[in-house]
Amino acid sequence: MSESNEAWRAVTRAWREDPEYRARMQADPKAALAEEGVHIQADDVRVVVDTDEVRHLVMPSDPNAELSDEELVTLSGGASIRGGFDFERFGFSFD
Repeated sequence: MSESNEAWRAVTRAWREDPEYRARMQADPKAALAEEGVHIQADDVRVVVDTDEVRHLVMPSDPNAELSDEELVTLSGGASIRGGFDFERFGFSFD
């Protein structure tokens, strides 16, 4: 399974297959995602759920911000975009 599929698999599991996992995902998203092999480097991870009355718009990090030396090294080697989203760039890692 590809890395991006693991992240989508976790969401699918939460919504379609496992109400207990969905509750864990909302209570402790880092731990729940780790169960599916998805690891997030950020200290704070939040799960928000859209409803008919409330929609959420996620604003990514400032694309104009300067990159760290580590990020520049990664990009100079040709960073990959997985499924249109560079999960590693935003702190996701996979087993």
